[in-house]
Amino acid sequence: IRYQATYDQLTGLPNRSLFMDRLSVALHQAQRNSYRVGLMFIDLDGFKLVNDNLGHEAGDFVLREVAARLTREIRAEDTAGRIGGDEFMIVLANLSGMEKIAEKRATEVASRIIASISIPIIYHEVPIRIGASVGIAIFPDHAQTPKELRKLADQAMYAAKKSGKYNYAFATVTGDGKQQLEQRKT
Repeated sequence: IRYQATYDQLTGLPNRSLFMDRLSVALHQAQRNSYRVGLMFIDLDGFKLVNDNLGHEAGDFVLREVAARLTREIRAEDTAGRIGGDEFMIVLANLSGMEKIAEKRATEVASRIIASISIPIIYHEVPIRIGASVGIAIFPDHAQTPKELRKLADQAMYAAKKSGKYNYAFATVTGDGKQQLEQRKT
């Protein structure tokens, strides 16, 4: 019962509740140890067409494969979770204490995720092509709380989608403390 309440039944990844708990723990540890934490919000590009054209069984197969690919692209101390539908999130725990190194690490992971998800998924001998748009927010540079980080990572993901999909965008904070988005393509 506990497993069913905290893990996504389709993918086996932590669900939203467990994922947000793990994000909170990662932020507390980072604050204590002067580390940074990256939060990635991932939305699949082209997934709706899979369900519409091939059916929900094919869609479920794709979601399971995406979950496996995400898990392969992160370290053991990181966490991938399925938030719902075709949305996933990743906590990049214990990033460097230095901002540029943390951003570089997040960029490397985002690029690998986008590349991995863009490899066709073979379902009953039919290649399925989807992509990913990734939004990234870094603690403590962009926000201080799990809720704020999630909001900024979500906004950054939509900015990545607007700029042509299949890429990533960082949330940034200007010198006057206002939040803005920095888009980067892979």
